[in-house]
Amino acid sequence: SLKNKYTSPYSWDYRWMPYPGKPGKVKHPKDQSIMTFTGHQVLQTLIRAYFSPAYSTANRYIYTGSSDAACYIYDILGDGTPLRKLGHSQSLVSRDPVRDVSWHPYEPLLISSAWDGRLVASYGP
Repeated sequence: SLKNKYTSPYSWDYRWMPYPGKPGKVKHPKDQSIMTFTGHQVLQTLIRAYFSPAYSTANRYIYTGSSDAACYIYDILGDGTPLRKLGHSQSLVSRDPVRDVSWHPYEPLLISSAWDGRLVASYGP
């Protein structure tokens, strides 16, 4: 039937439900990844990740937002754990996900935006 063809057999939805399994290093049998970056969280919305600018950093870093109201910076030559975690809210009153982060093309400056409408400027690694 049409419903069965396009409906997932799972009832879990990352947008509003915590992960039902045990988080860990579970790899798909056909996974060809050469590196896995851990620490950031995805919940409620798509969280984007980017490479740092070629001009100022030679694309050495990966940076992303997270559903724990923080930004994460990873060194691609590192072990996959965050090089730096930048808090989005100093008072920790706001726990809204940081959905997008942008790195200035020539300066070590990042601007992040969260669901609460806040924009935060932080200095990179």
